Amino acid sequence: SGKTGGFARHGLRRGIVRGAATFVGQTPAQLRTELRSGKSIAQLIGDPARVQQFEQMLVANVIKRLKQNTTVDAARKQAFLAKLPA
Repeated sequence: SGKTGGFARHGLRRGIVRGAATFVGQTPAQLRTELRSGKSIAQLIGDPARVQQFEQMLVANVIKRLKQNTTVDAARKQAFLAKLPA
């Protein structure tokens, strides 16, 4: 599970960055630069209602990807899902 888990986490992280970049109207490279400068995604989005919308979209996408993942066993999936906001 070591290598597979690492690849899965990397793919998930890349997907999150792409989704966030699209949401804030930037390229993934631009978003990474902004984040490295100390800004948060919430600061880049600005509007609290849009921040909440982004969070909901993000959780939905993570759940979808996790359910599609065939390398993570059911118990680990359930443990991860239990940590996500309702």
